Amino acid sequence: MSGYHSGYQSSDNHMYTSTPTYADFNVRSDKYHSQSMQELLNDTTEAPILSGTDWAPGEARREKKDSAPRRRAQMAVGEFVQRRRRSCRGSLGWLKEGNRGKLLLFVSFGLLCALALVLYFVIPRAPGVGWVKLTSDDSSPFTSAAEATFHFNANLSLSVDARATYIPLQISDFDVEVTDVDTGKVIGTGSLSHGTASARDFTTFVVPVYFSGSYVNSSDATYASVASACGPIYPTTTRTSMSLSVYVSMKVAGLIGKRYGDTSVTDITCPVEFSSTSS
Repeated sequence: MSGYHSGYQSSDNHMYTSTPTYADFNVRSDKYHSQSMQELLNDTTEAPILSGTDWAPGEARREKKDSAPRRRAQMAVGEFVQRRRRSCRGSLGWLKEGNRGKLLLFVSFGLLCALALVLYFVIPRAPGVGWVKLTSDDSSPFTSAAEATFHFNANLSLSVDARATYIPLQISDFDVEVTDVDTGKVIGTGSLSHGTASARDFTTFVVPVYFSGSYVNSSDATYASVASACGPIYPTTTRTSMSLSVYVSMKVAGLIGKRYGDTSVTDITCPVEFSSTSS
């Protein structure tokens, strides 16, 4: 046929001048097969080949079973850490929102309240004093009407009231003055160097007191009062009673300066008896 072009062009741009045969396709197939296999070998990653002795029976299953509790523990720890982080971020966020001043105010107020409470219980309070009794074991009290003088030793028991304090009181320089209520003159003095008063209770302090007086004559009111109250006891005579006032000064550990107290008693019996031979 005229005008018919008998040439054939393949997909690899090979121009055939005649109709291709089976041999032509077989050559091209071998060429492409070899090229594909070479590319496949180049793209394949080589891996080591393990022998049968490298693995024990059930080893993979045991590893998976043993790792399960560890994975669960790791997950629990991770969740706990995340919760703590979120909590801390929330707290810090509250502080960043202008609430630092409020927090500082609350903390300061709490500290002040705690300090006030502590001070209320630990700061000592000055105790009160009260009369208990007056005794004497002096076997030789002395008086002289001619000289208008007397002297004797006695023991003055006073009650120290520390019910208002919550800690024991350490008291020093516990000084007393005993005054005749009728005349207002001091007739006895004594001192106790140190003593401890129990907290929330009464404590009795026994103070040695030396009673003495020297006057112009026996008609002095103070001398006459003491001589009458402490004179010899006769069946036909009645001694007068004594009215005394006690003034106390003391130092209390924890308090600045001295503290003072007083008490008085009336109608008490003189603790001694002057000799009838006293002149």
